Amino acid sequence: MAYGACGGKRVEWFWTYDLDLTPQALWPVLADSSRMNRALGVAEMKFEDRDGVRYGSSKPGGVPHAWVEVPWNWVVGQWLESVRLYERGFSKVVFAAFHLEPLGPAKTRVYVYFGAIPRGLVGRVALKLGFPSLEKGFAKVFAEVVEKQPKRAPLAVEAEARLMTVRDALYAKNQHRASVDALIDWVRVGDEQDLHRIQVRERARAWNLDEDRLLGVCLHATRLGLLELSWDAVCPHCRGVAEASANLGGLQANAACETCQIDFGTGASEAVEITFHVHPSIRHIEKRTYCSAEPATKEHIRVQRAGQRAARRTAGRRGGDGAIRQRLSGREAVHRRGVTVDGFGAVAGAAVELSGVP
Repeated sequence: MAYGACGGKRVEWFWTYDLDLTPQALWPVLADSSRMNRALGVAEMKFEDRDGVRYGSSKPGGVPHAWVEVPWNWVVGQWLESVRLYERGFSKVVFAAFHLEPLGPAKTRVYVYFGAIPRGLVGRVALKLGFPSLEKGFAKVFAEVVEKQPKRAPLAVEAEARLMTVRDALYAKNQHRASVDALIDWVRVGDEQDLHRIQVRERARAWNLDEDRLLGVCLHATRLGLLELSWDAVCPHCRGVAEASANLGGLQANAACETCQIDFGTGASEAVEITFHVHPSIRHIEKRTYCSAEPATKEHIRVQRAGQRAARRTAGRRGGDGAIRQRLSGREAVHRRGVTVDGFGAVAGAAVELSGVP
């Protein structure tokens, strides 16, 4: 990548970690950059979309930073890379790259790279003092992943009592007990990043439960004060929530995604999704953003490469047949075609996506 306007000598860090997990088990951890950044102690970030460009800001150490979030590139289970162009802060540009190399049946080497072009002498000193601490931070986070010992704070006594009251009421309504127990336990100990937006289909798959039974439990839980229902207009490209309403009548016939620069009808297939939120009387779940472009928020995209002619670029998968879903920023239409290309394939018929710009 060339960023001619960001002149200056780059400072760099490169670390490796050998872990007793498969790349498939590690990928969700790397892909969920918001959760990773929070665990590393990275400052909370705020984002705003304007004219198809995502602008970010944060205050690490109380120092204001502002940047342009460049679309990320990744191949699921293999690697991801990101670039941020800073308008304010210690850096002019920051590069990050992660690569997963399988070493055996259940062992992976993780390569972590960071590079930055400092903004002046003060920026160079701040970066050289701050970035090295991430090496130990990653080691700690990876160790917790291998040991599977996530840290969770217990509910307040009053909230726990209310949760048990709701559970008993759901039992009394003859709701599916396995679904009730799974939901209650998740509300009690689940991560806030997950509980902010509860998707029934995703949870049913994760818990190996019947989707209709779980949906019934969630609907009854809204009447009992455990959950709140939301009707979400979902962008057909990025699958982000463009609009949300407590009732279906509150949604407009058309919605707009500022990030993808498209307007879309809410009557289209899969344009509206029912989700749930934990009632604040049980747990106060505040949406906190530590990253915005990570693959974890775009699980429907197996491969993403941004560029002027993205369709001509290889993505680095290890062979196979699949389908490309190609789109251009600012255009709602997509193009699909089958593909069998050495070095660029999809996973067993799953769709992959290349994101380009006009």
